[in-house]
Amino acid sequence: AQLVASGSSHVTVEGAKIVEGRGGGVMFQETAHGSLEDVAISGTALAAIDLATAAFVSIEELTLDANHSSGVIVRPNGRLLLAGSKLDRSKEGHVWIMSGAQAAIANCHIGGGKLGVWVQGGGTAYVYRTVVEQQEAAAIDAQQGARVVVSKCRIAGAGGDGVIAAPGSSVDIAFAEIGGVGGAGVRAVDGASVRLADSVVEGCRGGDVVGRVDVAGSKV
Repeated sequence: AQLVASGSSHVTVEGAKIVEGRGGGVMFQETAHGSLEDVAISGTALAAIDLATAAFVSIEELTLDANHSSGVIVRPNGRLLLAGSKLDRSKEGHVWIMSGAQAAIANCHIGGGKLGVWVQGGGTAYVYRTVVEQQEAAAIDAQQGARVVVSKCRIAGAGGDGVIAAPGSSVDIAFAEIGGVGGAGVRAVDGASVRLADSVVEGCRGGDVVGRVDVAGSKV
């Protein structure tokens, strides 16, 4: 990574631009913590943001474009607030939340790339007022044992499912618009707990709602 925060240091980065690094962009490790604001990263070979820290990191007004690996990785025990950011064309997917990690994603645009938001078992994601669209595969993928809350989001144009919930995962979707995806709008694999409330799901080629989903006040 071109910028590495380590130990228990507190790091604040504002107005930086990282272009075409052979490694990654910014890495927090050990118990380093802090914030990024108005940072632009493009063309990195490895993850644009790698949070290998057990501390909290706040990221606002981040711009990612055409990175060759992942956009943001939150590794075990990491905690992230990602707000007001634009993530485009991360080749291996935009936001990866690993087991034991927590991430809140608010008022963001996540476009293109392989995946939108991927949550490993034991990870937790809160996605609020965010647009997730035009991914090659799934827009939001909750792996076995993951916990995901999606509120007031728009999900469109993914090649795979809009939201997929694996067995043992828990997914709550409310006040969302999901449509025009190649797979199911919402897919609950057997053993998943999925609740869909006050949302609109339509025009999905693989079916609007597939599997056992608790539908309350939604148009499907």
